[in-house]
Amino acid sequence: MTGPFVPVGILNPIRAVVGIPHHRFNLFVKRSSAHPNVVQIHYACYDADRIYLAMPYYRKGSVTSLITDKYMTVREIVTVGCQVLSGLHNIHSKGLIHFDVKPDNILLSDRGEALLSDFGLAN
Repeated sequence: MTGPFVPVGILNPIRAVVGIPHHRFNLFVKRSSAHPNVVQIHYACYDADRIYLAMPYYRKGSVTSLITDKYMTVREIVTVGCQVLSGLHNIHSKGLIHFDVKPDNILLSDRGEALLSDFGLAN
């Protein structure tokens, strides 16, 4: 199980959210993250300057820590790759594009599953 919720994301405003009521924005963000390979967002809000996201804390860190600590087997590489692609397919099907997929932006769940995160550049 993941640790306590922490506000991890503080993003620059997105032009598309201007004028959207807070409850509709929060619902859109939650639906966008409703996939096993996308970091779950529990709460989202915004003001004139920033977007704030609350999500679980993942103790295992990112794929960066996984690839710097050891060599990954072919099976591990394929598994993580398929999980990332599944998460990307999900967000693309909802009209979002990530623009910043890298090992630092792929978190690991407590079960070692890859979770796509950090949508700061998403469009």
